[in-house]
Amino acid sequence: VVSYLLQYVLYRILAPEMRLNLALVNRATFRELFNYCFSLTVWSFGLLLVSGLDLTFVGLFQYRAVAFYAVATTLVTFVAGLHSAIFGALLSPMAVMHARTDREGLRRLLITATRYGMFLLLMIGLPVVLAARPLLRVWVGPAYAQGGSTLLQLLAIANIVRLSLTVYSVALISSGQQRLVIVAPLVEGLTNLTVSLIAGHYFGAMGVALGTLVGAVVGVLVQLFHSMRRVHEIPFGASDYWKATLRPLACAIPVTTIALFLAHFRATATHTYLAYGLSLFVTITLIWRLGLAAADRDSFKKRAVAYR
Repeated sequence: VVSYLLQYVLYRILAPEMRLNLALVNRATFRELFNYCFSLTVWSFGLLLVSGLDLTFVGLFQYRAVAFYAVATTLVTFVAGLHSAIFGALLSPMAVMHARTDREGLRRLLITATRYGMFLLLMIGLPVVLAARPLLRVWVGPAYAQGGSTLLQLLAIANIVRLSLTVYSVALISSGQQRLVIVAPLVEGLTNLTVSLIAGHYFGAMGVALGTLVGAVVGVLVQLFHSMRRVHEIPFGASDYWKATLRPLACAIPVTTIALFLAHFRATATHTYLAYGLSLFVTITLIWRLGLAAADRDSFKKRAVAYR
């Protein structure tokens, strides 16, 4: 309440020429606001089904795992919040491009931002997935590392899948097209709820985490093959999504393969360092040659020359 009062005071100070007028509150304005906000309310309800009930289900099916699940959720929520905060800044420029009917520019921005978003997700998420146990051991101790590492891995993978469409969601909101995308968040939320209840009954906390992963995959598929076909004002389809995400995923294969191999087979410290060094070299080469578009490479080269 205090924050809203402070906001009103600042609004009157910074924009004294603006006045509130109750005469402007009419049926048409109400209908416009309702149509815009109703779909966002549905999105929020879907998000509640995805992440708001997990701890309740874990407490219901496997109470002793609540602390482990809460720690894993905290770390994953931090990663998701960081990613969303960064790409939420695209809301205004996308709104301007949509208002100018710059369809091709908006499409290029969506593809580029989605590709960089996937790179960021992999840079933050893969270490969490591949080094979940040592990360938790350093952060909260060995007991949590043993009990929560697999939960953290499942939740991190699920959020990498879900957040791969963050930029597209920002584009929907910036253009007011989110009203056409109601089915996907509902299907994801209901799938998450159903699988979490069934799998949680049989597998406890692991089943609840599995519900999040299955819901994320189903939600993305519904977006690609249902929602995107209905949204004609956003020039971004399933082929553009795969074009933007498969390159970063391909670049992550060397490091992921080496990490999985070393996790199952013992190696000396020297061999471990050599293997990771070689995989990082291959990964960086792939990012430069495959992950970045030609325009991105040219831009980096120009900036490097200008910096010198």
